[in-house]
Amino acid sequence: MSSLAPAPGSKRRTLLYDSSTNMGRHRLTVGIDYGTTYSGISYVSTDKHSVDDIEVVNVWPSRHGECKAPTRIAYASENPDRLDEDVWGFQVGPGLISCSWTKLLLDSSQGQPTPNDDPALLEAIDQGIFRLPANKTAENVCEDYLRHLHTYFMTRLERTIDKAILAVTPMDFWLTVPAVWSDQAQNSTRDAAQRAGFGTRRGDTISVITEPEAAALAALKRSMRPGELNPPKAGENLLICDCGGGTVDITTYHLKSLQPRVDFEELCVGDGGKCGATFLDRNLLRLMEQRFGQSFRDVPIQSRGPGSFFMSAWESTKRDFGEYHSGRPARIGPIRIPGTHRNDWYDIEEAMVLLTREDIRHIFDPVVEKVIQLVSDQLFTVMQKGRTIDRVILIGGFGESAYLLSCLRAFCLRSGKIQVYGAENSQSAVVTGAALRGLEGTAPTSKCCRRFYGVALRMPFREGVDPESKATMANWDGAKMCRGRMMWLISKGATITEGTTKTTGCSFDPHKGETTGTEVVLYSCSLDAPPEYDDHPRVQKIGTIKVNWTPQDINRMKSRKEHGWYGRKTLFLQFDVSVNFGAQGGLLEVKSLVNKAVSGTTTINFD
Repeated sequence: MSSLAPAPGSKRRTLLYDSSTNMGRHRLTVGIDYGTTYSGISYVSTDKHSVDDIEVVNVWPSRHGECKAPTRIAYASENPDRLDEDVWGFQVGPGLISCSWTKLLLDSSQGQPTPNDDPALLEAIDQGIFRLPANKTAENVCEDYLRHLHTYFMTRLERTIDKAILAVTPMDFWLTVPAVWSDQAQNSTRDAAQRAGFGTRRGDTISVITEPEAAALAALKRSMRPGELNPPKAGENLLICDCGGGTVDITTYHLKSLQPRVDFEELCVGDGGKCGATFLDRNLLRLMEQRFGQSFRDVPIQSRGPGSFFMSAWESTKRDFGEYHSGRPARIGPIRIPGTHRNDWYDIEEAMVLLTREDIRHIFDPVVEKVIQLVSDQLFTVMQKGRTIDRVILIGGFGESAYLLSCLRAFCLRSGKIQVYGAENSQSAVVTGAALRGLEGTAPTSKCCRRFYGVALRMPFREGVDPESKATMANWDGAKMCRGRMMWLISKGATITEGTTKTTGCSFDPHKGETTGTEVVLYSCSLDAPPEYDDHPRVQKIGTIKVNWTPQDINRMKSRKEHGWYGRKTLFLQFDVSVNFGAQGGLLEVKSLVNKAVSGTTTINFD
C-alpha cells in the first residue's frame, strides 16, 4: 500500500475585426452573476475603455427593463398540464411547480455554518422551500438554469453583432461567486457554467471573481467619474457590504492610489454568511405558520413559495419598507388560507394577509442585526490593525433596502462617524464589476487568505506527543510514523498576491506494481489556530490532489527488496506538491514536481 510523508529535508455593438489576422483582434468580456434570487449578465468589447460602455442585459423573455431575471426554473415534466417545455426567469408564472433559491444548496453541505448564517435555513429546506426535482441535484438545476441563460445571451448577441464576426470573436467569461463560499462550491458553480456552455468555444475562457471584489470595482469606477460628489481618495479604507438575496459578503479594501489606475488591496480577512434577503422571506413564512398553523402549511408550495402571487406581493412590500408608510397594514396576496382567522391578520373576502409596520419591522430586524454584526466585527478587525474605516458602500439587491441603509447609517454614525453610501445601480454592480475585471484587468494587488490550507502527511512519530492510534510503519525503511498530521501550507490572514504558491515535500513508497499514482488530500480550517490532525471536526476536506506518474517517473524511483535480497520490491520517490493560491482564474491550481521539474499529471478533484 502506498503512503505519503514529508520528503527528508441593447445598442447595436460593432466589433472591429481584421479577418486577415488574429493578432490584436478584439474580444468580448462577459460578466455572469448567478444569484440566489436574481441573475444577470453583462458584456463589453475590449475596444471600449469605460464602465459606462458595459452593457447590462435588461431585456428578458416575458419582461423588459429589468437588469436581472429571477433565478427560477420550472420543468415541463413537473407541470405536464401547463408546460410543453421548461421555462425560466420571468417565464415562471405563479402556480407553477418550480425551483428557486437553489444557489444556497450548492454550499449547504460544505464546512461549518457560520455564526451569521440564517438559523431558519435548514428549517426552510425541510419545509420544501428549496425543493429539487426527484432526479436532479442542486448542481443539475444550476446547470439547467445557466444553460437557458447562455442560450438566451448568445441569441441576444446575434441580434446586435454580425453572426460571422461573433463566431470568431473570443469571449472571456467572469463568473461571480460569494467570497464566503467554500472552494468546492466555487468550483462546482464554475463547472456547472462550463457544462451549460459558457467558455466552451475555441478561444473562450472562464474565470471566477468574488462578488465583493466585482462590486468594489464597479463602485470605485463609477465614483471616480468627472462630476461625482465626494469621490474616494487615495489612502482611504473602503468597506464593501454586499447584501444579496442569499448571502452577505463583507470585505475591506485599502485604496493605495486611484491615478493613473486604481491600485487597491484587501486590508483584512473578510466575513459573511448566508443571511441575505431570502432570510426575510423565511421570517415571513415563519410568521405565517405561527399565525395560521397547519392551515398555512396545507397551502400548496406553488401558492406560498417563491414566484407565487403571495411572495410576489411580498417582494413589493419588502422593497418599499423604510421608504414611506401610509399607516395602513400592507396587504400581501392573494393567497387562500383555509379556516377562520383573526380579521386583523387576514382579509378572507379578498384572500389577503395583513401586516402592520411593526410586523414587517420584526421580520426585518433579525436580518439587519446580522448585517450590522458583520460590519461591527469587520470594524473591530480593522481597528486591531491600527486602521479605521472611512466609508461603507452598500451593494446588492438587499442593499437597496431603505430600512437597511438607515439602520446601517445610524450604527456607523455611532461607531465613528463613518459615511455610508448606497451604490449607484446597486443591483447590477456585481455583474458590471465582473465585466470590468476582464476589460481592464484591474484586481486587488493583494488579498487576505480566508482560511488555513494544508495537507495531511505521514510524519516521524513523536513519542509522548502523537497518539498511538495514529502510529504506522513506513514501507521503505520500517520507521515508526504518525499518519494524518497536518502540514499547513498557508495561514489564515496571509497575504496572497498573483501567483502566490506554497510547496511541501512528500515521499511516495509503494510496493512495486501496486500503483502508478498517489493522492494527497487538501484540507482547510477557518479557526484562528488550526488543529494538528486531519480528524479534527473543524478540519474540512476540500478535495483530493491526484498525481499520476509516467513510466519514466517510475523508472527513476529508488527501489529495495523487502528483506534485503528477496521479497516484495518497495519503491521510493521524493516529490513536491505545489498549490497556487493566487491563480488568475480565481480557483486553486496544483502541480507536482520532481527535482523542481513538473512531473506526471496532477489534478484536484473537489469533494
